[in-house]
Amino acid sequence: MVYILCIWIYCLKILWTKRIQRGDTRSAYEDLIGIMQAEGERNNPIGMQLGVMTGSVTCDVDGLSLSAEDLLFSEHLINSVATEVKIKKDGSDNSEYLEPLKKGDLVAVMKMSDSRYFILEKMVKV
Repeated sequence: MVYILCIWIYCLKILWTKRIQRGDTRSAYEDLIGIMQAEGERNNPIGMQLGVMTGSVTCDVDGLSLSAEDLLFSEHLINSVATEVKIKKDGSDNSEYLEPLKKGDLVAVMKMSDSRYFILEKMVKV
């Protein structure tokens, strides 16, 4: 890691020296900041994104179609979950359920790698 940092600093020094020799010091500073920002973004995850379910286990995030093989779900999003249990004396079930994800649902998505995304939660507008 230290070796890579030393190479990076050496390259910046060369870039900076060439710019200063041309009298273009402002661009050298801008280049330095631009390189630092790009390097910082490269190792940081994108964070949470908003996706739209295109099926019960498929999703679209910023124009990228993700299949079931690309996705990991919280269990309560793919199975019906009882929110209130109401069973009458005759045995009939009047319980209330949260339904599993379906086409058109908005979801919070987190990218974990180039080929793996987590579906964290269903999002709703109020």
